Order: sequence, then C-alpha cells, then structure tokens
Amino acid sequence: MFAMRKKEMKTAVAGACVLASGGGGSYQVACDIVEQGIPYGARVTLVGLDELSNQSAGWLVASANMGAPDALFKTANPHAPAHAIQAMEATLQGMGAANPRFAHFPERGFSWVLPIEVGAINTASPLTVAAQLGPSRAGGLPIIDADAAGRSIPTLSLTVFAANGIVISPAVVASEGLHPGAWHCAAKRYNSGVIWVDDEMAAEDAIIGLVNTAAFGGIAGLAIYPMTAFELLERTPPVAGTLCLALEIGQVLESYRGVERAERVASCIRQAGRASEVIWHGRVREVVQAEGGVDVGRIVLEDATGSDVLFTIYNENENVYAMRSDRDTPCVLGPDSICYVTAGDDPLAIDNSDLNRLYEKAPDTRLELFVLAAQAASEMRTPVIIDNFAAVNRSLGYGGAYRPWSSTPSAS
Repeated sequence: MFAMRKKEMKTAVAGACVLASGGGGSYQVACDIVEQGIPYGARVTLVGLDELSNQSAGWLVASANMGAPDALFKTANPHAPAHAIQAMEATLQGMGAANPRFAHFPERGFSWVLPIEVGAINTASPLTVAAQLGPSRAGGLPIIDADAAGRSIPTLSLTVFAANGIVISPAVVASEGLHPGAWHCAAKRYNSGVIWVDDEMAAEDAIIGLVNTAAFGGIAGLAIYPMTAFELLERTPPVAGTLCLALEIGQVLESYRGVERAERVASCIRQAGRASEVIWHGRVREVVQAEGGVDVGRIVLEDATGSDVLFTIYNENENVYAMRSDRDTPCVLGPDSICYVTAGDDPLAIDNSDLNRLYEKAPDTRLELFVLAAQAASEMRTPVIIDNFAAVNRSLGYGGAYRPWSSTPSAS
C-alpha cells in the first residue's frame, strides 16, 4: 500500500506516457486533468494485487476517458470519469433482482478502480476518480497497481479482460456536465448512457457512437468491466505493477537527459521483467496523421548518426509496428511496444497526438527522440491477443507473422 500525492501523480503520468507505445492520450492534456481534477493536498492510495486476495467479494471497475484525440485537446473533462463510475454504481445497485450477476453488488459501491490501459490520460483518469470519490467513502477508493494491457491499445479487444472472457457490459459513459466543454467542481448534473453489449468490438462501436452525439461532444468518461476481486485474480490476472513502474520511469525523466535518460528507462522496464532496449536515436522528419474517431498514420525519424536510413513507425492511435528503410521486415510488432523517450525537458513526454499537433504548428521542428522497444507483458503474449494485433497490423499494411521482439545485437 502506497499513498501517492499530486506531484507524484504528475510524475507517474509522464512515465505512463512513455509506456503507452505512442498512444494513451496527450501528456499535456493528462497534466491538465491532474491539475484541474485533483484537489490540492489530495492523496490516492495505491494497492497491489496481493492486497485484494483477502477481500475477494469486493467489486472493482476499469476507468478511462473516451474520445477522439482531437476532441481530448478541447476540454480536459477532469470529472467525467468519476461521473461514469457513479452512474454505473447507481445502475448496478438497482439490478439485483433482474440480473443475478449483480445480486450482491454492495450498497457502498466499488471498492477499487484501475486503469484500463497504461497511458497519460488513462492513467490520469482513474487517479482523479480515486481522488474525487475516495474521501467520501469509508476506506476510500484505492487504485489498483495494475492494468489490462501493460501499454496503450488501439481497441478494447486487445485487453487481457477481453482475451479471458470477462464481460465488458455494462459500459457507462458520462459527460463533465450537461453541456459539453463546460465544467466546474460543484457540478452535480451530467449526461450519461448505459450500454449493454457484451462483444468488445460491438460495444466499442456503440460507445464511440454515443460519445460522438451532441450530448457528449466527442469525449466522455468511461467505466467498464465491473467485476469482483475474485474474478480479477482468478479469471484474468492483469499486468501487475504498471503504476509503480510508470512512477519510476517518470522520476527518471525528471532526473536525467539525453541517452542516459533513455538507457535508464529501458533498464526500469527490464527490471520489471520485460526485455527493453534503445533501438533508434534520431529526429522526427515527418508526421502523417488522419484524424477522426481513430487517428491512423506514421512517424518518420531520421538517423542521428547521419546515415540515409529512415525509421518509420505505423500507428492506429498507438504505435503498432516499426520499419527500418534498410530492412524488409518490421523491427517491432505489436503487442510488443514502441516507446518514445524525449532527449530534453520540452516536452518531458510525448504521444502521437502531441507530435501531430506540434508538427501541424511547426512543420520544421526536428524533435530529438530515442525509440525503445519493450517486450509485451507475459499476460499479453497469448494467441488471442497476438491474433487480434495481427489484424491491426494488416489494416496498416503489414500482413506478415508476428515475431516476438527480443534484445539482440541486430535489433539496434
């Protein structure tokens, strides 16, 4: 058990941005969410999976912010994720007689919240939930030091929850207030919607469709995968320790610069049990993004040594695979991660949506980046998840078989 203060939450958000494989939402927006959504002096309790084992009847829920990357820049929506959890609790508390699955859902509501993925915004969002709702509950509302992917993911079908057959519904979305784009701390009224669709792909389509209506304005808080601690531990163990790892990486970002920063981040990931290595050092030459409900594009980096070799990263919000111009096959393929580490303080961390905005405003920028490969967490290296990532790879132009990334002399 560990109490995280607001400053540490901002540090963890930076580290989560690195782990996110280029996605997970803007680091700048995530900082706004923490700043606006977490009261001064607030503390959030972080608990490990081992601390849930003697409370297996308690309930937990995954939290996120949902919306197109361009919509997320328009408003931080710092209270919408908490509204989604409150709306889900109200829904489940009245469901006992109609649905046996929720017959024993407690009157106190959820005992824990956890991130659906590792990413700047979707780490900041459950932190705000815990900070906003915890003080009014006996025992608070701790955040679980784990998530459902160990990185950010293009679709909900790529989570360990989906792979292990955990029911996604009900999925609940909620707005910041009655009018999209407006917020204040005393807001009590908001729009919400409940979606009862058990298939992840269909549920995600329904969620996106609802969020894009006028009532939500393209962005909403999201609560999904309500389950007991027993279900989490026995049916679908998540990727453990990711928030503490994000905090550790964030502390490295704040303390080091240049190649030493990148090498120390890779070392943090290795110490967490996943192979990792710096595989590229260069400057961004080109950013191509087609914005919409999902951003699809590529990032092209020059070689810092001055060679003619280019390094191209293909993404669907998140980085999915990476190619060198002097090779015929990808260097890294999802579910393994392709992570950015910036060389200096401005910016401290960056995702693809941040990169896109930066290069729209200043096309001549040549941001210096180190690119890390990070092996997928063991929970993500399953046939179901690998096959689902292969479908995303194909949609972006690569139809070859998955080759697990490993640290080898030829990888760099």
